[in-house]
Formats: sequence, structure tokens, C-alpha cells
Amino acid sequence: MLLYNLAGGGAPAPTYTTNQQFEANEWLADAGAGVGYTFLAGGAPNIVTLANPGLRVSANGLFAVEDADLTRRQPKHFFADPVELAKWNKILARQGSAFQFFLDPPGTVTFTLPGAPAATTLTRVRAANLRTTVRAAGNDMTTTENCDQTVGEVIGSVLSPKPKLGSKVFIGSTTIQQLFFDYHIANHLVHGLPLGDLPAAPAALTAAQDVIAQRFGEDTRAVALALPPPHTPTIAADMQTVRVNEFARPSKVGQGLYSGSLGTVHPLLPAGVQVHDYRNNVPVTHPVNINQVLWGFHWGGIIAMDGTDYLTLENYARNAENAGGNGGGLFYFQMYGAAAGETWHEQWTPPHIHGKAFANPLTVLVEPDGLAGLRYFTPGSKANHLAVGAATDNASLQVALLDGLNYATMHLYAEKLADEYADKTRRNNWRAEVAAVLAAPPLWIDAVTTSLAQHVNTALLAVK
Repeated sequence: MLLYNLAGGGAPAPTYTTNQQFEANEWLADAGAGVGYTFLAGGAPNIVTLANPGLRVSANGLFAVEDADLTRRQPKHFFADPVELAKWNKILARQGSAFQFFLDPPGTVTFTLPGAPAATTLTRVRAANLRTTVRAAGNDMTTTENCDQTVGEVIGSVLSPKPKLGSKVFIGSTTIQQLFFDYHIANHLVHGLPLGDLPAAPAALTAAQDVIAQRFGEDTRAVALALPPPHTPTIAADMQTVRVNEFARPSKVGQGLYSGSLGTVHPLLPAGVQVHDYRNNVPVTHPVNINQVLWGFHWGGIIAMDGTDYLTLENYARNAENAGGNGGGLFYFQMYGAAAGETWHEQWTPPHIHGKAFANPLTVLVEPDGLAGLRYFTPGSKANHLAVGAATDNASLQVALLDGLNYATMHLYAEKLADEYADKTRRNNWRAEVAAVLAAPPLWIDAVTTSLAQHVNTALLAVK
């Protein structure tokens, strides 16, 4: 990962230039929010432009995104090479992702890679959710609020994504036991209990989870402090072999990442609840609801790769920030890498001044458990071409355009030769409707919807 400063005003090298302001969800003070701030304003995303942010650039300059601390700003768009973007879209579509990404010119960033003879220019990219019927694209795109559902929609996983580890690890003999995969993985590393299923009885299960959490937290704390681990002398090497925490790194688009807290909730006398974070040697406490201050888990789906750098599409439940708030439109992008301090684990799990904490965190790479595959998200939508011309506002036009995009991708990304060919009349109907909107744009159409229409038009023109 490379970091650039905005050129001008004596900014130190390396620098980049841009022709537009960056947009991101930005926190604001809210006394009623569970962690002291919120990304919501009146129940809607609080999107704020920024004229001079830093820029994260991937190793070979294939994509870039605002350099943001996710507890303060959460980027709503990124920049990418158009050829590579098409490849990532194809992978995601074939897996069954609900999301596609489209170019939104004229927004660009320009920078020069180390040792490169010429500058690189990347184009702004927006997201679209093919499954949503309102606010389908751009900043107002809606997503599932809970991250464990969002990741499945991003990578097309039928069931909850499953761990992809560097060595064989027992993660439970039943479906119920496999829900505790993070405890099984941690137990494999610290040998807190005999390998096997966790106890079924509630009290015994809680006790087992706490033993594993304490041993794992204390051992990983010792490794971080360059001290001898109190329980498992080989844990540093074992984590690298199993590929957990900072060694959990994706290798391709369509994978995901998971971080979870270990340890159970206990009463805090005289009132309140707590989970002890042995990794940082602190209790995580709250007078009523531990979820206000503790991350139980977080997932993210990989939508772009460049070397060891990767870009995620993420969201998470926002009720802890603003009770009753709807976080559906609060998706965001973030770039991670493999160098020290750049990994998903190192950016998500340390205690932050702002935001919730993890306790005894474990991070693993995940992959789809069954692929949803290329499909129509709305039954019968392949014949919805007339909805394009009938649209009366941006929201309805976006929905109609995304039906057209879904129709085009079914043929463009088909895995069987016969499926590459569309019904000629239907294809021409779609082409005509979208071309008409671009030739005579409605007075109410906005720039993002225009970019989406151009993307759909290009896709339809490529259909055989």
C-alpha cells in the first residue's frame, strides 16, 4: 500500500491530484449515541465531502481510496483501472454477488508510482446493489445493515462464509459446533481444552469459552510485547502457520475476512456487564448492554485485489451508535495491505479512542460456503425494459437500469457458450430504452444515474 498527499500548499511527496472532492460517511457528535458519536443524521447517512484527504494507492496502482480512519470517516467511492474493474465485476457476478461497480467520470485521481516513467490516472467508481428496489446506486445505495449478511451478499455465499486456514484445524463436528469456529481455532492454537466439540451445557460452555479466551488473549498479548507466551511457547509461529490475525490475508476477489471477540459476558458489580480483554489487559464494560461498546464480530467482502493489497465493501449494525437508526445506506470501502499496520486485523482490532472495541480478537480469512452463482435477482426482470422510459425519478430509473444490467451480465458473464447469446428482440429493446435516456436525459436525472446509464448501455452493446 502506498500513501499520497494532495498536491499543493507545500504537501510533502509523494503527491496526487484530483478534480473532485472525496465523499464519506463522517461521524458527528450525538449525546444519545451509545459510543458518543454517530454516522447518522436524522436517520440518513451523514455524507461529508473533503477537499484534501490523503490517498491510499494499491501496490501497482490498480485502485485507490481515501486514506480514512474508519471510526471517523468511511469512504463512499473508490478509484480503479477500468480494465481491472471489469475483471473484478465478472468474478463477483459469477459467484452470485448482489453488487456491481461502475465508472463515474469525470472524477479521477492522478499519481506517479515509484520508479514509473509516467503518471497513472484512475477513474472514480460507484457501487450498485442489483437486489435493492430503492436507492439502488451511488451514495444512497442501500445494503443489509448487519455485516454477517452483507459479506454473504458481497461474495455470493449461500451459507455463512467458512474459514480458510493455512493448516487443518478441527472446527466442530456439527453445524451448531461450527458456529463456534473462532473458539475452536483459538483452542487449537493455545491448547486450552482437549480438541473436540465444546460442551453443550450452558454453564460448561461459558466456562470453556472463557478458558480459551483468556489463554488466547494472554498469549497474543505476550507475543505483541515480545515476552514469552504464558501458555503456548510456539503460538507466534503457529498463528503464522494457521494464518490467523495479521497473517489472515486474502489471495483473490470474492473472499472475505472475519474478526471476532472471544470471551463471554459477565455481571459487573454493583451494576453493569463486562467482558475481560486479556489481549489488552483491560475490562470492556457497560452499565446496560455490552454491545454498545464491544464488537462481537465484524465481516468484510473482498471486491478488488492488487498484489497483497485489497479493497473491501463493508457495513455493520448501527444501533449502538444511534438507537433506532437505519444503517442500510451506510456501506463504505476500505483498503488493507500486508505490511505492518496495514492488515485488516491491525486496523480493526486495536482499541480506538473513538468507537467500539474487540476483546481477545481472532481474525481469519473466509470464503463462500456454497456459491449463489450468476442469477436474476428479480424474477422476470429480463423483460422490464419499458420501466426505463417510464421512470419518473432517479430512484425508479436506477432500479430499471439495474434490471438491464442484471440482464446484460447474465449473458456477458455466462459460463456456458449457449448462454452468451441473448434473444435479439429483447436485447434490442433494452438497448433502445437505455439509449433513449442518454440521448434525451430527463431534467431530473443526476450525474450518478447518468454514469450508471452509460455503464448499462456499454454492457448491453457488448451482449451477443
